[in-house]
Amino acid sequence: MMQAFRQRTGGASALAADLRGIAGLEVREDVPLAPFTTFRIGGPARLFLRPADRGALERAVAFLGRRGIGFRVLGRGSNLLVDDRGVDLVLAPSGLQGLEGAGAAGRLRAEA
Repeated sequence: MMQAFRQRTGGASALAADLRGIAGLEVREDVPLAPFTTFRIGGPARLFLRPADRGALERAVAFLGRRGIGFRVLGRGSNLLVDDRGVDLVLAPSGLQGLEGAGAAGRLRAEA
């Protein structure tokens, strides 16, 4: 999976540089996900995105959608098992409550 991710994105660092241009989006590389889960297990996210507000979330989802880049959404991490090898891209809108909407990339509803 990482090879496919690399081919689609040019690699995590190249994609991270592009994503850092999105206002209100925190972008971190190689973030351990175990602290974000209730079971406290799992590998790293090659890219970890945390939007500051709904606008940043919408811009990030639209950016990824235009490029055909998949991602995982991390809520509060309850009953979540993360592969020890890690995952490519995690979007963590955990500070945002009760989101709803429909954008160009499809529907979004995130209340966990």
